[in-house]
Amino acid sequence: MHSLRNRIDLMNRKFLYLGILLFVAGIFVSLVSLQTTLSSQFTPTAMHMLLQSNSFKYVPLSLNQTGIIEILFNASAGIDFYLMNATAFASVSNANALNTSYRNIAVALEGKGAYEIYENSTNGVFPGLKYPGVASPTYLSNATQVLEVGTYYAFFSNTKNYSVTADLNTIVLPLSALQSSFSTAGIYGGISILLLLAGIILFVVSFFLKGKPKPAEGEMDEDVKREYERIEKGRKKEKK
Repeated sequence: MHSLRNRIDLMNRKFLYLGILLFVAGIFVSLVSLQTTLSSQFTPTAMHMLLQSNSFKYVPLSLNQTGIIEILFNASAGIDFYLMNATAFASVSNANALNTSYRNIAVALEGKGAYEIYENSTNGVFPGLKYPGVASPTYLSNATQVLEVGTYYAFFSNTKNYSVTADLNTIVLPLSALQSSFSTAGIYGGISILLLLAGIILFVVSFFLKGKPKPAEGEMDEDVKREYERIEKGRKKEKK
């Protein structure tokens, strides 16, 4: 009887430990799958640049298929920033030959190839969402959440008579890769949820399957006591 009781207690502990293990495994799978999926598809690109006085620099961003471009920039002093398609970029970069400013051409191309404009700003984002401590753009096209196939240009213009440093962080997100990542995350998320539920169920079952309390030291187990009394009664009958 004691051996059976010990086996039951051991089984209960195994249920409990297995439940905890599955619960932790569910959380681990969820976190690892999310990190792996995002890092494999959406690795950001960082760039540090120096803009001499009255000069410009640009960074081409290519989309081989319809997608989204995320941009964050910071500068040591106020600069102009434009996000443009190839046609608008050709016009803006030719401003000197047209005897006008980059800003004038960029403003003239609002909605015609210029997707976002910041003027004399030390930071900015694209799309121009509201973030604490980040300036709002002077102009933002309403049709820039999803961009078509093509090359886009992050264009920086320093109109000051001294040098300015700028940091640019970008992520290019093709829609197919984005959808694939959500699909993969959903599969791993389903697995992690099943593991979590299995862990919780086993954790609960371990309490409901508890055996009877063990007898205190020196006390006889109830089942053993009843068996002992039955044997004693049998012996008394045999003596009669």
